[in-house]
Amino acid sequence: MIHPYPRRCRLDELRPSVHWAEHHFNPGGSLIERRIRDFELLYVASGGLTVQIDDGEASRVMPGTLLLLPSFSLQRIRGEGYPTTSLLGIHFDFFDEVAID
Repeated sequence: MIHPYPRRCRLDELRPSVHWAEHHFNPGGSLIERRIRDFELLYVASGGLTVQIDDGEASRVMPGTLLLLPSFSLQRIRGEGYPTTSLLGIHFDFFDEVAID
């Protein structure tokens, strides 16, 4: 996948900004299908997930895994833990461009 808004920059131009950080739960068997503007760090604390990005191959994700999910990609995330999967999600961008109202 080619990012819809590619941008070259120097390292000193990066200004990471966190927009959302939350501990949340994904019930076993539930599917989240989304496309978000932010990048996301997603830590699987317990349970498990199956994750598919765009048209790529689905991957099983086990507890203790930290994922970096790309922005603007179609993400299909299915909870595989019983009864729930515990997650820590942090949404961010690299240039402090998104204003949260």
